[in-house]
Amino acid sequence: MYLLVRPLLFLLQPEIAHGLAGALLRAARAPRSVPGADPALRQTLWGIAFPTPLGLAAGMDKGEVLAPAWFRLGFGWVEIGTITPRPQRGNERPRLFRLVPQRAIINRMGFNNAGAGAVASRLRRLPPLPGPVCVNVGRNKETPNERAAEDYIAAFRTLALRTRSSPPSTSRARTRPVCVRCSPISVTSLVKWCGRATRCRGESPCWSSSRPTSLMIA
Repeated sequence: MYLLVRPLLFLLQPEIAHGLAGALLRAARAPRSVPGADPALRQTLWGIAFPTPLGLAAGMDKGEVLAPAWFRLGFGWVEIGTITPRPQRGNERPRLFRLVPQRAIINRMGFNNAGAGAVASRLRRLPPLPGPVCVNVGRNKETPNERAAEDYIAAFRTLALRTRSSPPSTSRARTRPVCVRCSPISVTSLVKWCGRATRCRGESPCWSSSRPTSLMIA
């Protein structure tokens, strides 16, 4: 199928083609299990069951929450994001470029997303899925470095109870200098603050005791 539609997609600008693919994927129904997954690949890490080790990293699904389609395509886990506490337009277009001979792309999107509140609403509407859904969180572009941790915590608090893992991202997002110095003290503090943000506040389910806090440095 892809070989048939590829010439048509390549007539479009990369970001338009990306949006069209997302629109088509919304029609996918959630599978009961990951198609073609070998039971021998199933494993449990941090108390979370992964049908396969092959997952979709953040960057493809920027908050549309197309998890049913990703699982149907064969992924064993899905990472949504990066998601910021407030909606963000991202960088000016063009910001996505094809390198056809290298079969690659250059991504300068800049954390464009609908914001943590909107993404949390979409996560709440997800049907039962065969694998874990994670969310990658980041800071808004206009947030000064000295207040960056507040953005991480705000996004983490909004989204953590809707996912099985919410890794904070210290990627620059091709926008401004990295907001958290990667020193042992600051990184440790960031993870600790995010962990505190998941403490149960009367919401159900409360996974604060079992949910992992992972850290992605890119």
